[in-house]
Amino acid sequence: WGMWPAGHRLPNLLAHLGVVMLLYRFLLNLGTRGDVALAAGVVFALHPIHSENLFCAYFRRDSVAALCVLAGVMACRRWGIGTPFLTSPAAWASLLSLMVGLGFKEGAGLLLPLVWVHDRLGLHPGGGRPPATRYAPLAIALLGYAALRLWVLPVQALPQPSLAATWAGELGVNLLTFPKSLVTYARLAVWPWPLVTNHGIAPAFAVEPGVLGGCLLLGGYAWLLLRTWRTQPLVAFGLVWMGLTYLPTANLVPGLVAQRVAERYAYLPSVGAGLALAAWIARRPPERLQRWRPALVVALCGYVVITLMRGGEWRDAERLVALDISRDPGSYLARYNRGVQLHREGRLEEARAAYRQALRVDPGGLMAHNNLGDVSLSLHDLETARAEFDWVRRHNPGEPGAYLNLGNVALLSKQYRLAEAYYRQALALNPGFEDARAMLEQVSHRR
Repeated sequence: WGMWPAGHRLPNLLAHLGVVMLLYRFLLNLGTRGDVALAAGVVFALHPIHSENLFCAYFRRDSVAALCVLAGVMACRRWGIGTPFLTSPAAWASLLSLMVGLGFKEGAGLLLPLVWVHDRLGLHPGGGRPPATRYAPLAIALLGYAALRLWVLPVQALPQPSLAATWAGELGVNLLTFPKSLVTYARLAVWPWPLVTNHGIAPAFAVEPGVLGGCLLLGGYAWLLLRTWRTQPLVAFGLVWMGLTYLPTANLVPGLVAQRVAERYAYLPSVGAGLALAAWIARRPPERLQRWRPALVVALCGYVVITLMRGGEWRDAERLVALDISRDPGSYLARYNRGVQLHREGRLEEARAAYRQALRVDPGGLMAHNNLGDVSLSLHDLETARAEFDWVRRHNPGEPGAYLNLGNVALLSKQYRLAEAYYRQALALNPGFEDARAMLEQVSHRR
């Protein structure tokens, strides 16, 4: 597609429309009234919180994963309870959905627990509760993928752009910060403005209003789940879907996800929210819903305007970052992204200033320290580069790249023995680190 944005967005649009259609069909299959199912699909299709998944090619993985999970659940509904796996095309379709979804986003692995909850709630059209062996093929596929991911595929370095990501063991901080993210997602669901690429969350060290608000939301969620588990199974299933798919981005595991809220993370959970809300509304008398139709039309018109505006903002990276900074002045990530953009364009002095601004917001930003060292090295400011890379080494001692960078600084400073020691340390941490091996050979020839 070259530089034509519409061509890159077309697969995103098709995946998003596929999710909308499957959501509509799924609600109809479970007995939801047609008008409610249609309204749920339209609201999901037009909600601005999904604009990132529509307009950024990289974020289509969330919509494709949601498409695969929905397709997998619907295939399992067509898989007869007493039908063996090998002879059921629907069973093979569910397995294929799982594997394709995992290829786009590992959160698609939640298909297995979602199918189990679906069956436990008695939503399978065949009635009854299937035996545990029914889930064995999906479980085996997940275990096989986990083994492949751990021992065959290259391990991806987890980004750690915030101080919160360096507090290994600070689970208490993450538990306090988790409710604050709930408040932000709830606000974006009801009032999707302003929209930014990443909504930074200040780590919480004590109980504060945002934490209390999130705890109230969490308590309400638990109360609704318990209340609907036996009486309204489809509502309960939607709530479970929403909760399970939100957990991987809930900032609970130290070092796994930086303290942030991103609209793209809400895509999979919003499918569950749509299921639960549509199922709850469908139980209300139709005449009581008539009064809300004008409000729904006005909201949908607003959603269309905001989504189209956001699409225009995604056309220009520099403008997008500038808008993020203006809408969220205290955001570390917006300033860090600005530095990355300037760095790629070769505007090194401006990039260095942007990274320093990011570090004034969050002094513990690992990637900002690392990139500030890279820029300083390119500008031949060896002392600053050494200080930044050494900071990264001290705060992330298991990262071989930090030792490679320190070795490069030592090499340029003609400290060959020190450079050799750093390169050897990098190789000790990662024996397959070819860049460190090549630099070690280079420094050996110089000596």
